[in-house]
Amino acid sequence: MVPLYNDCYGIEDCDDCGVLCFEVVFPFTFVSDSGDIQTINDYDQLWAFLSSLTEEDTYVISYPVNVEFEDGSQQTANSDEEFAALYDSCE
Repeated sequence: MVPLYNDCYGIEDCDDCGVLCFEVVFPFTFVSDSGDIQTINDYDQLWAFLSSLTEEDTYVISYPVNVEFEDGSQQTANSDEEFAALYDSCE
């Protein structure tokens, strides 16, 4: 998920971009422009879904999304901005 996030926000490649201080809690959903909902229950489903997308497909994350930090605590992101802030807090 990090490479897609990096591409979306124009973040340059780096050696430690794959290291986050949290993981997204499953399940979460993506929603297409047409209203199609894809529920993702684990990493295998996530990679399969992302691999199946074409350039014509447009999906966004359906918020809220919960994340779990290394210490076991959880926090909720309610928007792209809040998710970006959680990502930035890992630095």
